[in-house]
Amino acid sequence: MYSDIDLFTKALGIEEPWKIDKINFDKEAKRLDIYISHVKGAKLPCKVCGDKYSIYDTTKKRTRRHLNFFEHKAFIHCSIPPG
Repeated sequence: MYSDIDLFTKALGIEEPWKIDKINFDKEAKRLDIYISHVKGAKLPCKVCGDKYSIYDTTKKRTRRHLNFFEHKAFIHCSIPPG
């Protein structure tokens, strides 16, 4: 049996170095919030050269509306590196 984090990780196609930290489901507000971060010490490829570099700054916090989860509004929250 999957945990809620395992289920949404597979359903959303989340792969390392990214991971789901927590999920908040509010039935009364009809809202689902999914919080994603990167694995500590992870490296991401440069968009220009393709070389992998350490993630040093994730000050850009973003929230994006996702497709509804049945009748519940779904939001994905993630801090992303600049670039």
